[in-house]
Amino acid sequence: MRKVTRLTGGALSVVICLTTMLAAPAAARRHRHARHHQVTCGPGTVLLGGQCVFDDPPVGDSNVTASPNPIVMTLGGHVVGSLEFNALLPLDELDMNVISIPDPCGGECGPVPKGVGGIPCGPNAVLTVTPLPIVADANGHAHAEIHDVTIPPGPGGCVPGIYPLIFTELPTVVASPRTYTVFVTLTF
Repeated sequence: MRKVTRLTGGALSVVICLTTMLAAPAAARRHRHARHHQVTCGPGTVLLGGQCVFDDPPVGDSNVTASPNPIVMTLGGHVVGSLEFNALLPLDELDMNVISIPDPCGGECGPVPKGVGGIPCGPNAVLTVTPLPIVADANGHAHAEIHDVTIPPGPGGCVPGIYPLIFTELPTVVASPRTYTVFVTLTF
């Protein structure tokens, strides 16, 4: 009889202990937080549910095509894509606005760093193309590669967004330079 009482008492102690642990108030329980990295959204996007969601993308000139579009970046924000130009003037030359690169020496270490043609796409990154200037062939076709460039102090890397790449004809080729725009969507 004593064994049954001990066994029953032991089982009852375990049940009371489990009930106490499970019935503890929420404030006393250990909190587990999901760790989220701060999300930075670029132009043309809004933060929704912790992710960058694209608004309606604008439409650029029909004779400039980005491929792929959207471009899926690496986790570091690096970009690889291409551009195709059609219906340009034969041997037309196109260039982009230049983003200046900071000179860490203030001109004391040698020549001032040459700027990068393109558009800022992150805190220390520029979305650009090569070659620059872009030269059309005799049929008015041209090809360029899209990529990102890290500018000092780095590290680079683009953020998701919709970026306009604007190309202007060089005034040495035509009297009234035209501009061509393609909107490139960057995403993870």
